[in-house]
Amino acid sequence: MSYEFPERFERVHGGIRRVADITLINTFPTTILSHHILQQMAKRNRGVVVNVASSAANFDWFYLAVYSATKKYVTCLSSILRKEYADTNIYIQTVCPMMVATKMAKIRRSSFFTPSPEKFAIEAVRSIGLTDETTGCLAHQIQAEIMFGYIPDYFLSKFVRDNSLDTRKRALKKIENSAKTE
Repeated sequence: MSYEFPERFERVHGGIRRVADITLINTFPTTILSHHILQQMAKRNRGVVVNVASSAANFDWFYLAVYSATKKYVTCLSSILRKEYADTNIYIQTVCPMMVATKMAKIRRSSFFTPSPEKFAIEAVRSIGLTDETTGCLAHQIQAEIMFGYIPDYFLSKFVRDNSLDTRKRALKKIENSAKTE
């Protein structure tokens, strides 16, 4: 779950309820399900846990504070669990995808860098066991390596800020236009 559109923390559309929902939906199930399944896996001394976060976990996303923080929580939890279970045959992987053509992302058409959910899932499943943390697909891994490995933080911050503000502006314009037609 995410914001309806990027917004400053105190002005999040939907207020405290939306902030609470984002926090609960993005962290609680991962925590509870990991706890439950690891009890069973520990008894068998084997298993695979795949927690899905987002590339938003890799950077402080301007005007998406709660969403970004909840995704960092998932990567942090997975990293700690990986260390706790390092002496077992339990494999814990984190998938941090970039954009996938879904309703939540508000992207209708897939492309090389924005795969369909089906294409993404096929590649993500193939990555299980190859690395502790992945973007889930080759196209996203290429993007992440460039964005987070080669672009200086200053430029990435500016890009993220400008992108968030542009997305916010377009969303507010759309809301304004739909209010006029009602």
